[in-house]
Amino acid sequence: LNLTGNAVSRWAARVPQRTAIVWEGDDGSTREWSYAQLEVETARAAAALQALGVTPGDAVGLCLPMIPETAALFLACAQLGAIVVPLFSGYGAGAIVSRLRDCDAKVLCVADGFLRRGHPVHSKPTADEAAAQLPSLQHLLVVRRLGGSASSMQPGRDRWYHELTSEATATPAVRDTDADEPFMIIYTSGTTGRPKGTVHVHGGFPVKATQDMAHCFDVGEADRLLWFTDIGWMRRAHAGRDAGHVRGSARPPWAGPALGCGRASSRQRAGGGSDGGACAHASRRRTGGRARPLLPARPRVQR
Repeated sequence: LNLTGNAVSRWAARVPQRTAIVWEGDDGSTREWSYAQLEVETARAAAALQALGVTPGDAVGLCLPMIPETAALFLACAQLGAIVVPLFSGYGAGAIVSRLRDCDAKVLCVADGFLRRGHPVHSKPTADEAAAQLPSLQHLLVVRRLGGSASSMQPGRDRWYHELTSEATATPAVRDTDADEPFMIIYTSGTTGRPKGTVHVHGGFPVKATQDMAHCFDVGEADRLLWFTDIGWMRRAHAGRDAGHVRGSARPPWAGPALGCGRASSRQRAGGGSDGGACAHASRRRTGGRARPLLPARPRVQR
């Protein structure tokens, strides 16, 4: 009962050309993946993690902006039977360390940086600072987002994501996980004390997430879902990585996930208020003007 099998493989076999991910970045660049492409990219990401020594039960931190590779790496962890640990992309080194030390993470996936309000934010130095304080951490897997050669790479520890995926000659099969096998540890904010890790399993969390999307939010097959949040928050993992794809809908990763709200999300994070107009415009454009509220109006039932 593997999450990736339910969220990706079965849809890639059934409707391979259906859109799975629509992404629009802070700079206006866009990318789209079909379910067939998502399956390929997830398998390549799994091969990259496997090349770094990730095995079933290992913890892998994800401290990434909302880009398509974030979805691929999240699902790749499930494919391998590893445990994904989502982290807010704006965390400082201390917040990363407290969470990854608790779960003895073996690999931390980061980007070289990302854009906020049109300005580059270099995140690799923060990851370097955190890695120096994590005895269990063996590798940093770096996704190139900004490009260029500004990021310093430590030989033997750091690897470029695009290089590892291009070197893969074979991709691992989707692991046949048990229903109660862990696939994610997500940590609380820590505002009331030490962050607490909650463990989610392949047969529990996706089922509940899918029920919420289907029964509470009326998300159906081929719908497009935009959830305005970050990979590190519970609702992002809930709506995007699991429920949206298990239901066969298209999920926007921002800044962006899809439906193009990456830019609005970025502007909100950088201060100065969120750009709701940009979010609404992107949503209309990506749905052909058919955007609707997540919670549709329903008739009241007389009892």
